[in-house]
Amino acid sequence: MSQIIENYAYGVTREWKCNGQLVIIQTQGGTSNEAIDVWADLAIQTLKEMPEEGAFFFIDDLSHPDTNLTPYGAKRSRDILNAAPLHREKFYIATVIAHSFVNRLAKILISPFLSFRTKVEHVLFTSRIEADEWIAECMEREGISQDVQKEA
Repeated sequence: MSQIIENYAYGVTREWKCNGQLVIIQTQGGTSNEAIDVWADLAIQTLKEMPEEGAFFFIDDLSHPDTNLTPYGAKRSRDILNAAPLHREKFYIATVIAHSFVNRLAKILISPFLSFRTKVEHVLFTSRIEADEWIAECMEREGISQDVQKEA
């Protein structure tokens, strides 16, 4: 299957898989405003570039141990959410955050609202393995051939 990996400043990568139906954006923990802008702008660009037809799967991996929540990061997260086509059907987003007490609490509090009043399925994870498994299940449900490699 086709796979393209792109590298950006501050250790941000974007990986296209499954003939462009799955994209994975991963950060290396930069929390400066500039690093957050690279991640957020890339996520918004990705949403604009996703195919108009068919199912689309997006893993936003923010689980690097050096990634911390900042007010600026929260603002840019809202920018990304506002750019997402929330009424599009067959759109699956897995956001992965670091496994910590604060993030587990955020997952419990925020998760019920991620897909509220949208057709998008958006789930927050504290494990990349669980996010990969969920995306694989969604792809199987949509009849999409998978080339997602499970990480050990």
